[in-house]
Amino acid sequence: MRRELVILGAAVMAFAAVAVYIDRRYQTAMAHATGQPIEGVRIFHANPPPLRTYHVPPDMRPFFAAIAQVESGANDLARSDKSLGRYQISRDYWKDACVPGPYGAVTRSDYAEWAMLAYWQRWCPMALKSRDYQTLARIHNGGPNGAKRDVTRNYWRKVKVEMP
Repeated sequence: MRRELVILGAAVMAFAAVAVYIDRRYQTAMAHATGQPIEGVRIFHANPPPLRTYHVPPDMRPFFAAIAQVESGANDLARSDKSLGRYQISRDYWKDACVPGPYGAVTRSDYAEWAMLAYWQRWCPMALKSRDYQTLARIHNGGPNGAKRDVTRNYWRKVKVEMP
């Protein structure tokens, strides 16, 4: 009898520990998704400070504004089946960018711009350096080989129309 009580007590404690763990994970996920801190939950990089090396250069501002307009009408909270934010960044795009922080932070324009610059730095550094906006836009839309894909030409035309 004593042995069964010990086993039952251990099972109850294990269940309670799992329940607390799941609750903590849920709270952390909600904090990341909303960007709002929850008391007692630490969020790493939910609101990453913008880094000087990733500030959008002033000469690229109109280009970023054009992409935002084409992607979402410049709506930070825009959502589609696979993408978030004004620049409609997918989870795979965000992973390829290798920027710290939660995926949900792409709804913040400064974080999304940081991710875009990091993505371009990874996949088309020469186009980024030379400000080849056609290549940058097509890669943003079509992935690392987007500049070679015919389906991204129409996207570039839309971005080009939005640029001053």
